[in-house]
Amino acid sequence: SSLQSPPCAHRAPDSAAMANGLKESAILKSYVDNGDVVGICVSGGLDSKTVALRLRLAGVKVLCFTADIAQPDEDDINDVVTKMAPCGVETVIVDLKDDIAEGAFEAVA
Repeated sequence: SSLQSPPCAHRAPDSAAMANGLKESAILKSYVDNGDVVGICVSGGLDSKTVALRLRLAGVKVLCFTADIAQPDEDDINDVVTKMAPCGVETVIVDLKDDIAEGAFEAVA
């Protein structure tokens, strides 16, 4: 049996999140106070979900990105969006297949 990442909790950002063991971060507070949007690169795995949820629970606006480079271990790149959705964050797929191919040709030329 394989281990699977747990779904993200559906909780709104609030001080209760801090009371539940999350330390308040001055850096994250400054992002919230400034209305900044923090972009992170995600795979849809446990680490990605943990970081996205931690930011969101701190009240930070989060925008996630994942690169579509035609990776063979990803049957459907849209699965990353589905995996991140329970964390309450938007995930954007960036199609980099042509850029990766061009870079590979330049590297061997």
